[in-house]
Amino acid sequence: MRWTFIIFIVPFILTRLAAPRVAGLFFSGGLVSENFLRRQIPTAVGAVMVFSSTAGYVLAAWTHEDIRLKVFIFLFALTGMSALGLVDDFMGSSEIKGLKGHIAAFLKGDLTSGGIKAFGGAALALGFSLFLSKSAIDLVLNIILISLFTNAVNLFDLRPGRAGKVFILFNFFLFSTALSIQETYLYTSMALPILGSLLAFLPFDLSGTMMMGDAGSNALGIVLGMISVLILSFPLKIIIVLLLISLHIFTEKYSLTEVIKKNKFLRLIDEWGRVK
Repeated sequence: MRWTFIIFIVPFILTRLAAPRVAGLFFSGGLVSENFLRRQIPTAVGAVMVFSSTAGYVLAAWTHEDIRLKVFIFLFALTGMSALGLVDDFMGSSEIKGLKGHIAAFLKGDLTSGGIKAFGGAALALGFSLFLSKSAIDLVLNIILISLFTNAVNLFDLRPGRAGKVFILFNFFLFSTALSIQETYLYTSMALPILGSLLAFLPFDLSGTMMMGDAGSNALGIVLGMISVLILSFPLKIIIVLLLISLHIFTEKYSLTEVIKKNKFLRLIDEWGRVK
């Protein structure tokens, strides 16, 4: 019980201490983006969550030899995805949007930072899945699941706190599943460090003083994908992949923000804690 608290609280404290300092550094260096209120705020500060959670993952690996390899592969993919998101945050263009747009640009011979992130993320998904898949079909499914989750959380990161709330809500489902199949040990090892970091970062995000950026939202997405690969059954993975495909198709045509605005319950959750 003690180690679960430690791998949660250490990243929480580190993020709480580091985020304002990194945000100040980014702001003074001109690494800012315009938020939905047209204010210039530091962007990509969500990278702090990833690097702070590293301490928790190292502690988890050190105290649990039986899952040490899984933890380090997980951590490698997580930090790699955050780094790719960071590149997109600082080099990305607003002219090309969406996964479909970046792939279309690549097929025309134009390489975008979003394209680099998409293909790099798929490579990380492949690397992680190779160690855990039981068959070729399972391997393909796992790669698709991780890749879609990685981008899905990013789709929600259009308002303060929204991506973090989506991550927390889906973790309730993952924890319930882990509990039902007696895999809470594995779930907590993989979820608690980044969850601790996120809970420390969320007040800054909700206040509109700093932006998570792709460095944070894509990292949260790949975590959901990798934990899903680790604990979900094959049929459940198929269901979630179909739901994620539907989400991506939907967002190519409609605005998630407009859908949330029109639904009283979704709007209540979306605006909870946000400083207006």
